[in-house]
Amino acid sequence: AWMIAPVGQSAYVQNPYADGPADPRFLLGLAALALGAIAAWRSLRKAGSGPAAFLAAALAAAFLPILNLVRVAAPEDMGAVMAERFCYFPSFPFFALAALGGVALARRFAERPGLVAAAVACAISIVGAAGFLTVRRNAVWRDEPTLFEDALRSSPDAVLLLGNLANYHVRNRDLAAAERTLERIEDVAQDAYFYRSAQALIDVARGDYEA
Repeated sequence: AWMIAPVGQSAYVQNPYADGPADPRFLLGLAALALGAIAAWRSLRKAGSGPAAFLAAALAAAFLPILNLVRVAAPEDMGAVMAERFCYFPSFPFFALAALGGVALARRFAERPGLVAAAVACAISIVGAAGFLTVRRNAVWRDEPTLFEDALRSSPDAVLLLGNLANYHVRNRDLAAAERTLERIEDVAQDAYFYRSAQALIDVARGDYEA
């Protein structure tokens, strides 16, 4: 969905696990995967082996490690681990497949140049809008505080983000800012590892080794 419409992205997504087979999120995901598999199978059956088949296999392989079939290392509050950066590599075969599909449609309707021209104009508009959103999103990654605060807007109780933000301020010798960040952690989980480790770094920076 992020590759189709790059909005609502986040570097840290709290994505709770589906409770069971009746969970609407599970059913929706299963339906989406089934429709995608059927569409891919029908298209590849017509196209045979070639670039489309290779790209479809590459897309499946790119997504396989991040499907949470085996949980990767991440804080428990993330649930099924998900983040916008996981789309980076899969986007290459995804958009290459989209380009192949566009070429196939243009060839199919070659005798209707008006329709092809309208489709090309629509594609250019979509690419332009997506490019604008991408450039705007890139600004979030310019430094750690901007990235962490952006992610905290969608996951305000993510202790990992708060701990990393506090550590950033410690590295920059802004202990007052680090303390303010720790106060935000206290409201969530004062006993969390990320709180204690950040507090320890502040104590070391102050030379308070006994604390």
